[in-house]
Amino acid sequence: MSEYTCEDIDLLAYLQERLTGVEREVVSRHVATCLTCQRDVAQLEQAQTLLPSALAPVDPPVDLKAIVMAEAFKQRSPQEVLRQRSPEEVLRQRSPVGTTYVSSNAYASTDASENADGASSNGRRKRTSFARRMLPWSLSAALFLVSLVLTQQVVHDRQQVNGLQAQLAHATTAVALQPTHILQNASGKAVVIKTGSGIQLIVYISHVTPTRGSEVYHVWLLNHGTRHSAGIITTSSGGTGVLQVSLNGQHAQFDAIGITLEPNAETTEPVGPKVLGTNTL
Repeated sequence: MSEYTCEDIDLLAYLQERLTGVEREVVSRHVATCLTCQRDVAQLEQAQTLLPSALAPVDPPVDLKAIVMAEAFKQRSPQEVLRQRSPEEVLRQRSPVGTTYVSSNAYASTDASENADGASSNGRRKRTSFARRMLPWSLSAALFLVSLVLTQQVVHDRQQVNGLQAQLAHATTAVALQPTHILQNASGKAVVIKTGSGIQLIVYISHVTPTRGSEVYHVWLLNHGTRHSAGIITTSSGGTGVLQVSLNGQHAQFDAIGITLEPNAETTEPVGPKVLGTNTL
């Protein structure tokens, strides 16, 4: 077999292993020495890898078989196919296996058939070459459309996130906790997040005296002077701690916060000094 040029090679068939052994050997030798074809092979391999994940599978219509069969019989019915068969074809089908029949004009048509096959082969090569050259552009266009769809989805998701952030900001209240003379360097913050069934309360304190033994910082919530416990905080050795608790019903209603240092977690009323608090809720 003569060597192929770039225009003659079907690289897609080469990658999909649809070539004969001899054809594949010739194409392999050409690709090994041709930088253009090597680049095209790399692009096709990349496209084959990306397309399955980029394009969603499409199920064939349920009536596809019926449509194809109807179209086929619309052109020629089974009876017409039988009527148009040559006597040699009918005789060949009815003859025993191993018997060969040659039509009277078979030899006369051999040269014309070979010429037609040669012309058909050249035409296929040209069409294949054109298709091979256009394939990377087609794949690039498909990937561009997929990227465009994904970009629109990202923009939509970002708009939803911004909307949720705006709602969260509207439903969240954060206030600073002011220190008392007991611990003048202490600081803290209370964050109230409205939920569907109540609130989420987060209290963070820092620069306080670290708790020792059974000591705790008790967080008290006040509603028009009525006090109830929200929970306790034990701190790290660096004097920081946090309380996170969900509240609902009457416990979610309060207008002030006070934090006291208690000897243990069992106290139901403040017995230790107040270290942090706020009246601006």
